[in-house]
Amino acid sequence: MTTKQKQVKQFVAERAKYICETCGTYTGENGCIAHLISQSKVNRKLYGNEVIDSSLNQKWTCITNACNDFWNIGMNPAKCKELVDKIKAKS
Repeated sequence: MTTKQKQVKQFVAERAKYICETCGTYTGENGCIAHLISQSKVNRKLYGNEVIDSSLNQKWTCITNACNDFWNIGMNPAKCKELVDKIKAKS
């Protein structure tokens, strides 16, 4: 994980006040990042690191797969496009 990615993770955690954005459980620093568009090699090539690593593409969740998977929009091209456009407009 790069320094910038660590900073974004910290920002996302603090933005959520360390509370899972899916189930509402307080996680402390034991939570994790859920990417709305996953950080796969294919997605990094398709959308770019700017999109994948953006705080707008990340939610703070507890460590359960159910909470993390809840945010995945990868199979919805319209939602992906909307998010990518929002991230690029912010840049």
